[in-house]
Amino acid sequence: MNKLTLFDAKIWEQFVKPGEVMEARFIKVKGRFTESGYFDDHQAFCKGVKQADAVAHGGAYFTLQVIDPRLLGRAFNRIKQTDLTTSDANVLAYRWLPVDIDPVRPAGIAASDAELQAALPSPAGHRSRSRYKRTRIL
Repeated sequence: MNKLTLFDAKIWEQFVKPGEVMEARFIKVKGRFTESGYFDDHQAFCKGVKQADAVAHGGAYFTLQVIDPRLLGRAFNRIKQTDLTTSDANVLAYRWLPVDIDPVRPAGIAASDAELQAALPSPAGHRSRSRYKRTRIL
């Protein structure tokens, strides 16, 4: 399977348009703190994320929303330890509506490889199965 990521320039361009800024955030770095960076440059993003990902952390995230470009001043094309991250007040527009479709299971239990594979071809098809939660969006 061909796994495309934000390290691929064409994928980056789908999420970050010219003149826009994106936050990359790592939580529970070394089990203790948050690291975050703001990027408008794809190469700097790749370098910063690869370096941050080499350290133990509890998860990595990036903003899907169009955020205030002034946030770039917090950590200009680099990742650093911080308590300040993107908040709802920093969101200028929504371009994407992510939908998370999960089977019902206890908290803290990750999806199995089979569940991940089943979710790829047609996530909408899983909504009809009774073991999956139904969520009203509107």
